[in-house]
Amino acid sequence: MATNRKAFEETLSLKELFGDDGVPDPRKKLSPIKELTEPSTEAAVKQQEDGSKPPKPMVLLDRGVNGRDRFRIMHPIGTASGGSLQVYKAAYIAEHSATYESMAVQDIFVAVKYESIDPEPDFFMNLKAQVEKNGLIPDHQNLMGITTAFFYEGFMCVVFPLMELGSMRSIMATEFPHGMPEGCILVALREALKGLSFIHAKGHVHKEITAGHIFFNGKPEIKLAFSASVYDLNEEQNQSSSSSSSFLPAASIHDWAAAPEVLESNHMEYGQKADIWLIGITALELAYGGLRFRNREALETIVTKINAKKKLPKKLKKGRGGDLMKTDTIVCLEPSWIDATVQFKKRKHSKGFKNLVVKCLNLDPTKRPTADELLQDEIFTKLIMSVSSFKDLLGE
Repeated sequence: MATNRKAFEETLSLKELFGDDGVPDPRKKLSPIKELTEPSTEAAVKQQEDGSKPPKPMVLLDRGVNGRDRFRIMHPIGTASGGSLQVYKAAYIAEHSATYESMAVQDIFVAVKYESIDPEPDFFMNLKAQVEKNGLIPDHQNLMGITTAFFYEGFMCVVFPLMELGSMRSIMATEFPHGMPEGCILVALREALKGLSFIHAKGHVHKEITAGHIFFNGKPEIKLAFSASVYDLNEEQNQSSSSSSSFLPAASIHDWAAAPEVLESNHMEYGQKADIWLIGITALELAYGGLRFRNREALETIVTKINAKKKLPKKLKKGRGGDLMKTDTIVCLEPSWIDATVQFKKRKHSKGFKNLVVKCLNLDPTKRPTADELLQDEIFTKLIMSVSSFKDLLGE
């Protein structure tokens, strides 16, 4: 990920929106409001007759509590809802230019997904349910909720933070296809656990913790996302489409790799310790470059061995439960004192990392630690790597 190049592109995007004078002006280079009016009756009738979706507007107008905020759609960046919903990068256009004085440049850009109410109400109802669930999420620096949601010209529009570095799953796919360095995994899990601890303290559960729900931005910040704000970058979509479809989908790993007690209750009973189980599953996903299983039994074979031996396999290979992913031993960060650059060498998992996963994947939910207890584990309290040093590893 070329950080300098991305910064240059962001500057170009700002000039396109605000001009070369550097003064944000919400009136500059914007489509007139009259272009955003409802389509004609004739056009509406034609859409109803042929069953086609109305064309998506390129400027969305939020007539909410903040006045007349607008969002200029720029270009697609990925998909959501299993690839059925496009996600776009957009620029926030405030009604008053003074609004920008208290904003960081990164905050001007947001992510947007919007869906027509008709003619496919299932997509709309799914998005509406996600937004309603998001309304229960408490505000926290390590949680990624939605910024706003509103209706405009027959579309439901959902705006949420642009996490330009993507999810841990997309970062892993492009930067660490054989598994993340252990330090990076621990940084990601620590930040996610901070958000999870806050959720649990409020009496909520997450239910969907995966590598695809932990997002990274350039500030840098790592946040735990929810269904309303989750999306896959285009790069990740391209990689996943080239992989075998015979494996259980990574997008629904929180379902097929859910805690045993959740499956036994047919997903009717879900406690906070089931979230801790998914932290362990996420640790495995990041350590091995993904979890590609053909069935649930294959996963259970590995988890049973982990619980019995109290350690992790150096690689995942075929087991009685079905075919599993083959991969190299996990890579861990090793500095090279010769050229002062960062290199990666194959090493076994650290004892602390093994213990972390074993604790989270305990088959007895009452014996799994809480999020707060995990954060107090010395593997996190003595962790040297920071969020900033993690970001520095993602290439120039």
